[in-house]
Amino acid sequence: MTWLSDLREPVWDGRNVETGRHETLKLMEKGPAWIYGGVLADAEFVGRPDLLKRVERPSAVGPFSYVPALLKQNSCRLETADLRALQLQALLLEPLLGHLPSEGWLYRPDGLSMEVDLKETWPSFLTTLEDFRRIARGEILTEGYRCAGCRRCPWSGHCRKVWTQLSHVCLLPGMDRTLQGLFRDAGYASWPAIADSSPERISQDVGVPLPAARLLWLHAKAFRSRRPLVIQSAPFPGNIPIHFYAPEFRGGRCALHGDLRVMHGEVRTRQFLAPTPGQEGAAWRAFLDDLARDERALVFTWTNRIAKPLESLWKRHGGNRQGWRLLTRGRRSLHRFLREQVILPLSTYGLRDVAEFFSYKWPSRSDPPAPFLFPWERDGGFPEIASSRAFLDANRDRIGAMKSVYFGLQMLQDLGGAESA
Repeated sequence: MTWLSDLREPVWDGRNVETGRHETLKLMEKGPAWIYGGVLADAEFVGRPDLLKRVERPSAVGPFSYVPALLKQNSCRLETADLRALQLQALLLEPLLGHLPSEGWLYRPDGLSMEVDLKETWPSFLTTLEDFRRIARGEILTEGYRCAGCRRCPWSGHCRKVWTQLSHVCLLPGMDRTLQGLFRDAGYASWPAIADSSPERISQDVGVPLPAARLLWLHAKAFRSRRPLVIQSAPFPGNIPIHFYAPEFRGGRCALHGDLRVMHGEVRTRQFLAPTPGQEGAAWRAFLDDLARDERALVFTWTNRIAKPLESLWKRHGGNRQGWRLLTRGRRSLHRFLREQVILPLSTYGLRDVAEFFSYKWPSRSDPPAPFLFPWERDGGFPEIASSRAFLDANRDRIGAMKSVYFGLQMLQDLGGAESA
């Protein structure tokens, strides 16, 4: 948070919400430009805004006021959940300020900020709050479904325990919220019910295409056996180097290239760090030069999402053409390679879960400092190298995990450690 001046944080024990609220109000009355980690609460709700931003408007706390601000670490888009969080925080600010804040702020990972109109969708927000109250009174029955936002939810552990006890259908990969309702209504509320059926019957009962029904059926079979199911065999070349590559992009800029090379049992890890934005090109070209030492190579990234950012790097900085050829023509998505070969008894196919399935041990270290370790700070300087150590270590963990996944797949195929689909 070094890019913010006059930043204050309430001091409290982290347990007593009323104490946190009181300390936040005391800070607001002193009028700092920013309040980090504040606590807002009433008899029904508790809000923890990332930031409270002082604005020049008289209020009950002084000749100034405050509006909520949200720090986005991964996406630059304003999601519905972001808007609702800002609206709830504004609602909780109203009794403290004597007026309802009409705007909030979103600070994006690319360093830009945007003002958010909180009033435009206020009626639908109030409807959502009333739905919460009706749920609390037992007037509306709810059922939790797994979704992408679960990984950010503090109650996800509780929900997963319930879903596991119920063998809930939402645990199957690819079972989105739309499909879950269709499957439940067709009598497939649990994954064992799917495993006991057949792809043809599921397709007919639910009204989904046969390939989709077969894929979900295979996942249910893997859940039941607790073993992977091989869909098809794939070649694992032994006569060319295998690279596992993880660049670190934020907002289209790249500060680090991590590469793990394996050839005939020899493993080599190299990382190319750009200490400042001006050295982005030097780090990129050094990586391409190193990659070009191999005449032939197979390069794995976890997904293909980095294709366009890599093209932008090439257009900006150029570099070794042989290295670029290997990185484009010889690169594959390890995630896609995995999904084409095998069905795993997992709910999600993120690198962390897949690597753990193949016995990779993630180091128990703290996360990199938040929220603006990367991109480079607004004054153009890269964060302190000491604080970047976690950044480098996390990158090394990812390429090591990719290696474990690749050779775990090879072992499944070579040693027959899986069933055939």
